[in-house]
Amino acid sequence: EAADLWILSRLQETIQGTTKEFEKFEYAKAREIIEDFFWRDFCDNYLEICKVRSYGVGAEKFADVELSDAQKVEIAAKQQSSILALRICLNVVLKLFAPFIPHICDEIYSVIFTEEFYKVGSINARGNWPKVDNKFVNNDLIVAGREMLDVISEVRKFKSDNSLSMKVIVEKVGVRNDGKLKPFIEDLANVCNAKKVELVSGEGELVKIDK
Repeated sequence: EAADLWILSRLQETIQGTTKEFEKFEYAKAREIIEDFFWRDFCDNYLEICKVRSYGVGAEKFADVELSDAQKVEIAAKQQSSILALRICLNVVLKLFAPFIPHICDEIYSVIFTEEFYKVGSINARGNWPKVDNKFVNNDLIVAGREMLDVISEVRKFKSDNSLSMKVIVEKVGVRNDGKLKPFIEDLANVCNAKKVELVSGEGELVKIDK
């Protein structure tokens, strides 16, 4: 899914930037790059974006919905997409943080990625530093992803300003966009708790919300 490919593209940017700073012995800058990705992109946003898909047919939104076999297959495929992206991100993030917190990262790595751990012996083993995977490098998705985060931020601000819980369902979120966000619409609706996300052209506010 587009959101999964976005986070994996941002992950490649993070690997590249961190490696570059380490090669210059700029450890503080390397850690800043890792933490920016981990806290802002991964924790604050991606985990919320993919949460509904990650539950698959067990998601709350499907609780009272009768699904066809074809719909269940489609939902399962989207679930697997998010789970695989989460697994890749967690594996790489552990390796990126390992130079700073080696023992904790090694312990988590040994439990979650047991087979890989026994092959290399330690997360800190020579040659185990992550490398950029070019198949996940997509600059267009990185740009679109920034726009997606802007929309999510505006919806969160709207709900906060109106003393609404983030779980409150809104009728529609209109987004001024040239079409880049079309592949993200389903995830945007999920994370914004909106019945509908509609892309509109022209001038005006980035986001318009109908309660």
